[in-house]
Amino acid sequence: MRTFFLGFLIFFSNVVYSAPLDFEKLNDSVLVVNVINFAITNIGPVPRVGNGTAFYVTDDIIVTASHVIESSDYFEMRSENSDVKIKGKIIARDKKADLLFLKVNVKGKPFPLNTKKLIVGEDVYAIGHPLGIQFTLTKGIISSTWHLDRSLPTVKIVQTDTPINPGNSGGPIFNANGEVLGMASFIYSPSRGNIGINFAVSSVHIKRMLDSILRHGSAKRLELGVAYGERSDGVYFVKIHNDKMNKYFIEGDKIVAINGVNISSLLDLVDELFLKDPRSNPIITVERNNEILDITVLNKDLV
Repeated sequence: MRTFFLGFLIFFSNVVYSAPLDFEKLNDSVLVVNVINFAITNIGPVPRVGNGTAFYVTDDIIVTASHVIESSDYFEMRSENSDVKIKGKIIARDKKADLLFLKVNVKGKPFPLNTKKLIVGEDVYAIGHPLGIQFTLTKGIISSTWHLDRSLPTVKIVQTDTPINPGNSGGPIFNANGEVLGMASFIYSPSRGNIGINFAVSSVHIKRMLDSILRHGSAKRLELGVAYGERSDGVYFVKIHNDKMNKYFIEGDKIVAINGVNISSLLDLVDELFLKDPRSNPIITVERNNEILDITVLNKDLV
């Protein structure tokens, strides 16, 4: 089974809905992303054109999938109801969460983010640009919630059977109330065709990054430069790659808390990976030789 990152998105819905979803109004909050990069061949640089989806999370900030736009790419965006080319400046990226935030020069209507508990089986929708067919609506259900995956091992992801294809990455997945539950990211498939096993980055992570951007102008993941492992009794440091961490931790330390928030599983750890203030010094509580230690890690030593 192979994993494919897509580059486009789709949206969802979950509650009994008495009236048709107002697709036209939702389209105003979604952008098509056109990307051009160059492949180096034996005849010289050859342009390659791709596209994806983005959506507004404030009136002038959009989010898309990190893999849709690389730093060296030329890209431009537009909405369905306008031919005006929308320019964006990258303000925050987290490749491990497949999230990219941009400040744009044209204001739009933001989607509200729903970070409440999801229900398996609830209806969801997606709007995106599958295979270049722009502003397409699809529908499915939530298949599974709140689990980790080897493709994005440090974020909570939502599984859905809503049809997602190349060109959909970065788009919103939302419920009947128009609230975003996640952002389309990747699929499982023996080929590039959709077989109904699709994944979205949870809106929990989108909101965490957005909150940090709005408060501090940037968003930073808590990167210690270590490998974690989960056992039946909690989460441990299993390998220290960052030499600066050797003065704080040793392999085998059990992580008890981060900034006072208890950690008992990798899912708990994922929730605390973003610093409330990217300039702060996080406090990591560990258990070592049956002793509890509160260790303050200097920001300058983070990866």
